[in-house]
Amino acid sequence: MFLFTALVGSFFTLLLLAYFFPYLAALGNGSKSLHFIAALNLLFGWCVVGWFAALLWAFKDRGGKPKVGRIVFLVVLLTILGYLLAYATGTLCAGVADRFYAATHVVTK
Repeated sequence: MFLFTALVGSFFTLLLLAYFFPYLAALGNGSKSLHFIAALNLLFGWCVVGWFAALLWAFKDRGGKPKVGRIVFLVVLLTILGYLLAYATGTLCAGVADRFYAATHVVTK
C-alpha cells in the first residue's frame, strides 16, 4: 500500500507541477502580470491552448525581481497536495476493493 501511495503521490505531484508550470515560470521571471497569468493558468490551463498562452505570456513578460521564495513555497505546497491526493486515492481504492471483495466472495464454514 505504501509503494502504491508513493507512486501515485509522485504522479500527482508531477502532474500538478506540470499544470502550474506557467505560473512557476512567471514567478521565476518576475512577471509584472503575475496575477493575470495565474488566473489564465488556473481557469484555462486544462485546455492546451490556455496552458500554452499562459506559458508564452510568462516568458514574454519579464521585468520585476524573481520571487524564489514563492516558487519554493508553491512547489512544496503542490508536493504535499499531490501526496494527500495519493493518500485519498489509495484509501478510496482500498475501501472499494475491500467492499467488492466482500460482496463477491461468500465466506462459508
